[in-house]
Amino acid sequence: MLRSDQTSRTRSYGRMNRRMTYLLGVLIGLIPVPVASNRPILWLAFGLIIMLMAVWWLVKGHMLAPGRGLQIAQHKMLLVGALAVPLFAVLQALPVATWLPAMFSDLPPNAADLPRMQTLSVLPNASLIGALRAMIFLTFLGLVIEVSGRPAQATRLGWIIFGAIFCHAIWGLVALKLLGDVGLLYTKTDYLGSATGAFVNRNSFATFLGFGVILGSGLILGRVPERQRHSRVGSRPVVQIIEDLLLWGSVGIIGLTLVATQSRLGVCATLIGVSVTVAICRIKAGASVVQAISVVAAGLAATGIASFLILGSDLIERMFFINSDAASRMDIYAQAFDLAMRRPFTGWGYDGFQQAFDLVRQPPLLMEQEIDLAHNSYLTLWVELGFPIGSMPLILLAVAGWSMWRNLRHPTNFALPAAGLGALTLGAVHSLGDFSLEIPANVFVFLAICGLGIASAAVESHAQNAHRKKGRCS
Repeated sequence: MLRSDQTSRTRSYGRMNRRMTYLLGVLIGLIPVPVASNRPILWLAFGLIIMLMAVWWLVKGHMLAPGRGLQIAQHKMLLVGALAVPLFAVLQALPVATWLPAMFSDLPPNAADLPRMQTLSVLPNASLIGALRAMIFLTFLGLVIEVSGRPAQATRLGWIIFGAIFCHAIWGLVALKLLGDVGLLYTKTDYLGSATGAFVNRNSFATFLGFGVILGSGLILGRVPERQRHSRVGSRPVVQIIEDLLLWGSVGIIGLTLVATQSRLGVCATLIGVSVTVAICRIKAGASVVQAISVVAAGLAATGIASFLILGSDLIERMFFINSDAASRMDIYAQAFDLAMRRPFTGWGYDGFQQAFDLVRQPPLLMEQEIDLAHNSYLTLWVELGFPIGSMPLILLAVAGWSMWRNLRHPTNFALPAAGLGALTLGAVHSLGDFSLEIPANVFVFLAICGLGIASAAVESHAQNAHRKKGRCS
């Protein structure tokens, strides 16, 4: 009787996780609508939903499995390190500046006539709101890891996310080519002639689509070991070929929409990221390094030719003709780095880049109406949080990458770790020249793919290790 009750609870726990999987997938599809949730009211609304989902999952999970540990506990370093950012942002918003040496809160010479601030942040309220946003992101990542403990569950969520990105790609093409270049629930006035979908900025939309290309490629190539196993029991290869063609066609449509964004950095970063994922998957499937590189090269060439024939030469022309934005970006980078060096330890306040940058603006940027972004996420972190805490997200991503790399040791469940490494590569490259990973919709899908890569195979490997230890003890 006791065993029957335990089995029933286990099944109920599994059903709860499946429901949460679908809810998370649908949420990722809705968050970009509209304007990629890049408005406080929008991401706060989705954040409230995520917090309620987390509370429901914790309470229900404790009722069904009181002694079950949390999967996130296997990643204590990530959890503790990630909490450093919101906690430090709160500290920046507190009136502690007067207790510290003046060097930690000095203003630039051209702002010396202003009174000394009581907080380290130039915008304390914004820093508090930024800390709340960071906690929402961490809660979301924790949910993804928790429901992705089993490889089948992680793969299911991966396909749902891919389907959501595919739907956004379809809308992006339809809005651009059939509906006269319109926005979704907003009036499009910028980037006319470029696909932006539900986003406002083409570069941010390109990053979102790039994650779809990488995730889809990893999931499809991860089906190879499964297909090999099924072929031994008389499966129908024709059906599998048709399935693969349809899936690769879906990836191709996302890729075409990506090219239609005309985002140079978005396309280049995606090509680098998907090359990492494809190469890893091919090698794990038994190909040599040379064969993997050849497949990647052939795929890149075919993509370039198809994109040129179908969508024309607009993107290629933009690749070779750099406008005056490049020179302006270099001036922003130089002055932003100087700003970061003025407060290397405490920063100027989370989410306070624009106000801080206005204090040091010098020619030739004085004529610019508004500079609210550094167009380099690394510089933004260092300006706002200082070098020690501002470097923490980069360190955590490196730790996450190492976890995904270790998960590649699994003989069959390698698709999601490979996709996670590809997504990390895309994000790292794109963040050098833009702010796509400062857009909430992109952060959510990025964290979802990374969470899947971290969690997949890890639990199964942990169970296998425990089984081996039990066998040795017996």
